Amino acid sequence: MSGEPFQCGYGAIVAEDVAILEKCLAMVIGLRPIVSVLEIGMHDGGTARGIQRYINAAGLELDYIGIDPDDGPTRPRYVPPGGRVVIGDSAEVFGEIPGGIDLVWV
Repeated sequence: MSGEPFQCGYGAIVAEDVAILEKCLAMVIGLRPIVSVLEIGMHDGGTARGIQRYINAAGLELDYIGIDPDDGPTRPRYVPPGGRVVIGDSAEVFGEIPGGIDLVWV
């Protein structure tokens, strides 16, 4: 991420990333009633929360999968309802991810 972090409806992410996120999601909204998103590198789940809010505000459902190298026992991590987390290096666990992903957020 670049720029200065700020708090918004998408969690603590920078303005440039919010703009990119909104453009990417706008491209996939309308393709189907359930939008499938893969996020690589979740950290605390701020972006996952923002993606969920944006998708739900559009009247759609989110099918979320996050990949993170850390199992996060010492930090809270937000995972959208019905979503799942795959722990490991993304290059090594990518085979565990089903096809048909609408958006990959790195």
